Amino acid sequence: MILGPYYSNNYKRFSSVTQAEWKVVLYKCKKHIRIRLKQKTSTGAHAASTVGSDPVEFYLGMAYTKLLEGAWEWKQQYSLLEQMIRAIDSAVTKQVEKYTTKKAEALRITYRDDITDEFYVIEDDHFEPDEEQKFKEQAEALQDAARGDTELEIIYEAVCEGMKRADIAELLGKSPKQFDKLKEKLINKVRKSQQS
Repeated sequence: MILGPYYSNNYKRFSSVTQAEWKVVLYKCKKHIRIRLKQKTSTGAHAASTVGSDPVEFYLGMAYTKLLEGAWEWKQQYSLLEQMIRAIDSAVTKQVEKYTTKKAEALRITYRDDITDEFYVIEDDHFEPDEEQKFKEQAEALQDAARGDTELEIIYEAVCEGMKRADIAELLGKSPKQFDKLKEKLINKVRKSQQS
């Protein structure tokens, strides 16, 4: 086991956690993971075949290990449950990014030059070369605005995964109207960052 830079500080905090507290934290973390991965564990980034074990146990173990080994800092302002959920959400995000990158590379098709291509001129008046760049910039602005706020990070991830409004609200444990307010908060943060 390689110890991280936060090992000693995390170890001190872990020593004060009772067995009863651990049981509650582990139960709530498992519930959080199940809600977060709702209907996404049979195929894709979170499938047992992709992660190598039960997805709930995989993310729970990953978060616990990172905190225990000191790879992640257990920050003073967060309870053990909050810090575990932050570590879980980070692991889920990284797994999705890793999976989508691998999948995109596997699906990329490379065509050889074909002489017939020279006979066809493809004209598309609606295509703008910098549209893709604009999209990337907008996605990065949303991700930056969400960073540091667990609820906004969950919204960003859920939207990227194509979840619907009602499902995202349920994931957050909020009503659809409360979700709309959080979404508005995210959009306002993006606008403020673009104005400055």
